[in-house]
Amino acid sequence: MRHVLDVSALAHVALQVIPFSRTAASFIGGMTLMTFSDTGDPGMLSIEYQGGMESRESTREVRRYRRKFEYLQQSALSPEQSRDLVRQRLESL
Repeated sequence: MRHVLDVSALAHVALQVIPFSRTAASFIGGMTLMTFSDTGDPGMLSIEYQGGMESRESTREVRRYRRKFEYLQQSALSPEQSRDLVRQRLESL
């Protein structure tokens, strides 16, 4: 957790925690949403699940998961609140 705090201090990293008390915390799995500087390129999506991982490049799917990601971001604590929570957990260990 100390490493997570260290990395979250980097300018290109945003740490945001979703508390279990929020609905979005029920999101299971992981996703990586990549965007590129070419405005004509919708990006690429990598979806992680218990049995493996899939990559998607369909414009429709990338947009759909981008909306999911934005929902998760809005449900999460701010980066400052998230770092504070991680610090609190570290101190309680």
